Amino acid sequence: MITRDRYTGIYILLLPVQDPERLQLWLIALCRDINTVNVHALRVCSEHFSPEDFKSSKGRALLKTTAVPTLSQLRTEFVSMASIVVPPDPKDTSFAIPSSTSTSTPTSEENEDLVTWNEKKWLVNESKLLQLFRTCHQCGGGIKEIMVSTCGSLIRISWDCLNGHSGQWSSCPDVRGMPENNLLMAASTIFTGATYTTIADWAGLLNLQIPKKTTY
Repeated sequence: MITRDRYTGIYILLLPVQDPERLQLWLIALCRDINTVNVHALRVCSEHFSPEDFKSSKGRALLKTTAVPTLSQLRTEFVSMASIVVPPDPKDTSFAIPSSTSTSTPTSEENEDLVTWNEKKWLVNESKLLQLFRTCHQCGGGIKEIMVSTCGSLIRISWDCLNGHSGQWSSCPDVRGMPENNLLMAASTIFTGATYTTIADWAGLLNLQIPKKTTY
């Protein structure tokens, strides 16, 4: 469904909630997690799409069923059900694509983000990983209880030691509640032109844990 703002002439579009696969693509482009966002309340303006994404029918503009907002056009502007623009997440306001002509020095926070996204990743057997949690990381005492939880490629380990200490470790950080490596894996699949089935078959031969197709 498309409505038009009579003051700006910009079209306001609903998310394709009736098409789950297309909805997932929209949410990835909009940097939103389907588990935490109200997809029925979000609106996207027409400036997130290219002119080729629209077609004319009986004098009305219609969005093509294949249209998906693209990162190059995305400006993280969202309109609520009351047509009020929701401010961008404060964490995103400092993001900028590095320029080869820039002479500014990245801040420590920006450097930390770059390291997180660009640092090397490794394949590790679960049994070898658990060897690191045989003793308490605080006092060196024995572990009384260890709990392992997973979410796609994420493994999270919690422990309690015999001396009353406890701790938790995760294989990757979260991005707005989403395991970062799950997001990177989904994005890598899309940007390389691969399909989930191909990646899943490859991962299955290794017994490598990856996000399920329905997750993103």
